[in-house]
Amino acid sequence: MYVHFDGYPDNKLPLLLAAFQHRFAADLEAMARHLIDDVDHGWDELGTDLLDGAPAACAAA
Repeated sequence: MYVHFDGYPDNKLPLLLAAFQHRFAADLEAMARHLIDDVDHGWDELGTDLLDGAPAACAAA
């Protein structure tokens, strides 16, 4: 999937790792459903909803 605004890996990988660890509790299938299967088309940007359930330090980074 393509992220239109600032989709470079060095910007998005920390967000995706935090989402994987905290929001999705290391459930890769659930994360893939949320990010790929449940999306009608590509994203303009990834939302901060991916950090739901993450420690405050992750959200501030």
